Amino acid sequence: MKIVSITVLSFLFIFSAFRSWGQNEKIPLNEPDYNKPKVFQNLPDTIPVEASSLASLFSLSKGQKVAPDFSNKSATTGFQLRGEVISKSDDVPANTQARTANPASISSMILKLSDYAGSNFTLSKTTNAEGKTNYTGRIINFKSGDLFVLQNIDGKLMLIKKDYYALVNE
Repeated sequence: MKIVSITVLSFLFIFSAFRSWGQNEKIPLNEPDYNKPKVFQNLPDTIPVEASSLASLFSLSKGQKVAPDFSNKSATTGFQLRGEVISKSDDVPANTQARTANPASISSMILKLSDYAGSNFTLSKTTNAEGKTNYTGRIINFKSGDLFVLQNIDGKLMLIKKDYYALVNE
């Protein structure tokens, strides 16, 4: 009986030793890379945007080159992006069951930016039943540590610079 218990204990010890070596392998997780380069570091943290500049983008069609001046004419930023429309959805009724009763709609588009390689400007326009238009969007580069978010602050549209990992979880 003593030999059997020593054999079993020896087997368990050897098995656990082999098993512990397997624990040294790294688990393949997507750890945040906080050392990503900042693509937009030369731009200000806040950029005012004119709604009329955004509205004019929705008249473009897929494949068209564009260079809109997004900045407020009274601002000194002179912020301009160049790119190409790579995706666009036309006005889609927000409520498909009540198309005639509810004229609310949603449109969206994606601009591939040529000034900032790998960056895209996603833009959405929503119009509610009363005719009020809201814009949302982002300028994002998945290989960059920063991005811009389009926000309505006190009735004014602004592109606000944010940290990439403040919005994206990997």
